[in-house]
Amino acid sequence: TSYSDRLQWKNIQSSQINAQTDKLKLYSMPLTGGESVCRLFAAIPHLRRLKIHNGSKLVRWDGLGMVLWLTPHLTSLRFDHCHLKDDTLLAVLQGCSLELCDLRVKSSALPLKQRALRQELARFTNCSKLGLHIIATDSKVHLQVANVSGLLELSAKWPLLHSFDVNGDPQLTRFPAWPALAELKLGSMSLSSPTWSTLPSSLQTLHLHQNCVEPFKGLATAIRRMTDLQRLILTNCGLDASAVAALVPRLRHLPALTLLRLDRNPLTCPRAFSALITPLTQLLHLHLESCGWDDTTAARWLPS
Repeated sequence: TSYSDRLQWKNIQSSQINAQTDKLKLYSMPLTGGESVCRLFAAIPHLRRLKIHNGSKLVRWDGLGMVLWLTPHLTSLRFDHCHLKDDTLLAVLQGCSLELCDLRVKSSALPLKQRALRQELARFTNCSKLGLHIIATDSKVHLQVANVSGLLELSAKWPLLHSFDVNGDPQLTRFPAWPALAELKLGSMSLSSPTWSTLPSSLQTLHLHQNCVEPFKGLATAIRRMTDLQRLILTNCGLDASAVAALVPRLRHLPALTLLRLDRNPLTCPRAFSALITPLTQLLHLHLESCGWDDTTAARWLPS
């Protein structure tokens, strides 16, 4: 069995690293020189999972892409708050082997406009988990719109895709027919009835955050087709009492559904909501954070 080591360093020397390390997390690492990066990754040839956090000004991304050739078994690559752009992500991916199947990127500037980047992503036909998120580093950051629609044109290249997590494309109109897709997370989008009708019925997790879901009836109809759905998360989607009344009765036909989250929606009538939710006896977890109710109201009307 391989030795797994998760460490956090401010300064790093290759002699400190176990050669059998297969998981590595780097936090704010000063990897500014190609030689130091090369020594680091040469010391861990069995690396399978790499996560880099907050490396925006501390990493030469072109150099990282070059030294990733030293890790031919890398299967998972995650960047958190690294402010990658299209060209820098492209430089990194060019050094990855085709074993890469899990790619997650959180960046404040990842528009996905470069055709070369999309072509490089299409090279990883074993991809099972893909997450590309635009994030705000502070309140003044203007988020660039991600070209998710252009990314979805490559859908045929990822027949094994199991999890898809994106945000920031207001022009998204349809989803591909990914046969293995079980988890779908969408954020900060404006989605319409034609979009809902193309949602995969194979989903086990549907997570919508800060989406405009007008008209809501289309989504409610699509959810009813998802007979394997286990987790439904609709946070901060502007759902009012009429939207919930259209959705909840359809959830009775989903026997596998055990988690429902409706946080940060204006559910102004707890009595009506209680009447709708009580028949959902399959639920094990119900989350209603910041819905305008205090603890006393929730305790009075919600089923225990």
